Amino acid sequence: MALPTIITVSEDAMRNCPRSMREASLALGASKWQTIYKVVIPYSISGITSGVVLGIGRAIGETMAVLMVTGNAAVIPHTILEPLRTIPATIAANLVKRQQVVLIIRPYSY
Repeated sequence: MALPTIITVSEDAMRNCPRSMREASLALGASKWQTIYKVVIPYSISGITSGVVLGIGRAIGETMAVLMVTGNAAVIPHTILEPLRTIPATIAANLVKRQQVVLIIRPYSY
């Protein structure tokens, strides 16, 4: 569910590139793809980056919500009412454990 956020924010950022900049690039002989690559993307890189950050934040937030609601039990449930752990929640839980291990081994490696 992160892709719709990334795509819409990036598209809005790219559409906000001034028309005069595109027309100037095309008037100088650049093709449509060269204009996109050399003018539009550099102009809107901050919007594209913010879209990626928002999308990743949304994906992590949804994963944490599911992790807390489902009970966070790393066992196979026998009934539908027992707690469980989804695959994204397992990945997120293991990422936190790995970072703690790295910090214990190398606490001051800047």
